Amino acid sequence: MRRGCGCLAQIIFLVVLSAGLYLAHPWILPVFGNFLLRSDPLQKADAIVVLSGAYTVRNEEAAALYHQGWGPRILLTRELPPDDFYQLKKKGIELPESIGLSQQVLEGLGVPRPQIWRLEVTVDNTDEEVKAIGEFLKRQKVGRVIVVTSKTHSRRACLVFHHYYHNEFQIICRYSYFDPFDPERWWKKRRDVRELIFEYQKLAAYQIGFLPRFGFSK
Repeated sequence: MRRGCGCLAQIIFLVVLSAGLYLAHPWILPVFGNFLLRSDPLQKADAIVVLSGAYTVRNEEAAALYHQGWGPRILLTRELPPDDFYQLKKKGIELPESIGLSQQVLEGLGVPRPQIWRLEVTVDNTDEEVKAIGEFLKRQKVGRVIVVTSKTHSRRACLVFHHYYHNEFQIICRYSYFDPFDPERWWKKRRDVRELIFEYQKLAAYQIGFLPRFGFSK
């Protein structure tokens, strides 16, 4: 009898807990979505940096900032193409790289080509990209930069920039307002769920790696 009562109590507890979580999820789950977003107050900068990936929404935001007068030039980076990219190229199949597509978006949105910087070194992850960007900006003697990326990537990208270059120049983090990710309802779309879970995994890895200040990389 006692074992039966104990099992019944556990079942009741789990049912009540599940019901409570279900009723509270509209208030709890948005916290996880909004935590990943970081966007600092805008100030006029020497350059606007667009991190590679999601080239449509990120470059739309960069072009809007440029036309609003927040920065006189835009810096693009060269993302490492997929493994089969060069195999297809050997077969005579020419495909555009993401940096070319980004430049095409910017020019289509009215950014003059001379105002677009291209960082031609190939980067494979956020850590490599930030290091390459930072060294380039130091050579250009940039004092303040606006870093544009996607919503869920904004907190991690800002973490990496500040880790390496917080003493070199002022960093303004900016997520793209053209990004369709909805932090208030991210669990409604499978794509947003995958994006959020992946980003939390990456953010945890970077946080653990940066804690000792030992120059963590992917």
